[in-house]
Amino acid sequence: MVTESLSLSCPSGTVINDSNPALTIPPGITAHIFIKCLPTDGFANPSPSTAPLILAQIYRDWRNIALHTPELWSSIHLEFFSKSRKLARGKKAADGAVHLFKTGASRAGNHPLSVGLNPRSKEFLAPPALMEIPLEKPVYYRDVPSALLSFMSALAPQIQRMEVHISPAQLRQLRPLNTPLPFLQQLTTPHPEDDADLRDLLRNAPALRELRLLGPSSSVKFSLPWLTSLEIDSGLSNANTFIHILTHFPRLARLKCELRLGTMKYGPAITTTGGPPRHPYLEFLALRGADTSLALNHVTLSALDTLEIMYYPNLPVLLSFLTRSACALRRLVISMEKFQPVELTAFLVALPALESLQLIMCGDLDGVIRCLTQPALLPALRTLEIAASHPKVDYAAILAFLHTCPPKLRVCRVAVEDPNPDMKHTARSMGMSEQECREVLGGDIFKVGAYVWPPAPAEAFMGLIAGGLDLLFTLRTRSRNAYVNTCWPDGVVVDASASE
Repeated sequence: MVTESLSLSCPSGTVINDSNPALTIPPGITAHIFIKCLPTDGFANPSPSTAPLILAQIYRDWRNIALHTPELWSSIHLEFFSKSRKLARGKKAADGAVHLFKTGASRAGNHPLSVGLNPRSKEFLAPPALMEIPLEKPVYYRDVPSALLSFMSALAPQIQRMEVHISPAQLRQLRPLNTPLPFLQQLTTPHPEDDADLRDLLRNAPALRELRLLGPSSSVKFSLPWLTSLEIDSGLSNANTFIHILTHFPRLARLKCELRLGTMKYGPAITTTGGPPRHPYLEFLALRGADTSLALNHVTLSALDTLEIMYYPNLPVLLSFLTRSACALRRLVISMEKFQPVELTAFLVALPALESLQLIMCGDLDGVIRCLTQPALLPALRTLEIAASHPKVDYAAILAFLHTCPPKLRVCRVAVEDPNPDMKHTARSMGMSEQECREVLGGDIFKVGAYVWPPAPAEAFMGLIAGGLDLLFTLRTRSRNAYVNTCWPDGVVVDASASE
């Protein structure tokens, strides 16, 4: 029955070739497989090495199926190379980009479109044989061509998802302010200098649910009652803006933003009426910036499931917030540059439902391990990830913790980083000679007082792994201009990337 129903969608004239097993699959099922090959982020680049173009270059029957599957062409994402000064410009380049969009839109038919424009340092190549573009070389763009913006404006009523990394001036050119966007659900856009432009855009998008604002503007002077996800890349001008968001976006389930340095201590006083605002739907909150945890003094989030706090969190304030909200927090990402053990222990005691704990920028890994070793702490914990900023680790203490850890713990990741600039400083920080340090990074066990790399006692750790624990230790060391990640128990260098 499934095969019969799927086969109804096959293009007429498609012939099944029995000589190749891949061509004996019914066209409807092949089309469904092709759709699953699209990028998971929802945007497909016009590249001959990725779907959908690569699928149309293997067999003639596959090409026929691909060209008659609208879902494959409903996503159009162009990235513009901007580093070189020797860029193709003018009418020829603009015509090529417009032709890409016209070809994709025509093949998508009436299917909702996902459109992306991203002027980053990357190239795209449109193969002339398939897209029928009269260009023999890759086309590079410095700016988004005006002709492309005009054509995208014509597609506005059909767009379901739009991501445009362009200037606010070009955004205004992209869309007449009165253009209806009835199907738009996800929007990534530069934050206009004038919020009136953004209000006009959002007023014409009644189906919008996810919004991400880019750029330097830090004001949010509008409201959107039906929005469920908001991400603001730039720092909010003050904490009152944060309170405004929670008050005027009542259906938000996900919020990610940054408060600028010092806005909590030196900015305008936070004004609330009737006590801390209650937000019954917010499940995910990510705050970045110094003193941002103080903003939580003024809100109550009873449905919070995931909390991410970066840069010097105030643990007593966070504890008061969680107690007042009475939320069952299940995932926590928090930086631990400095902390008091007593405060950390009291904070973790208040998280009985926590399943995933990620501690980053940890300045005292051994102190964190001692706090985690307390009995009956975090009974529901399943995943623990710690990133420390010092290469010396007491692995015996980690082993003791793992023997007394929460019964549900299944994944443990410990990454330590050496911030020193070269091998000489790395060796000095680990108490080794340069030769010894090189041997350590090569995988040989080398003791440094109470510390070792790779982790030891290795037999005890391997026993935990055999018992079902997913355990991984990583030492990240910078040598000259490259970062090298050495992992155990794999015992191999898994990554080496040039530093900027």
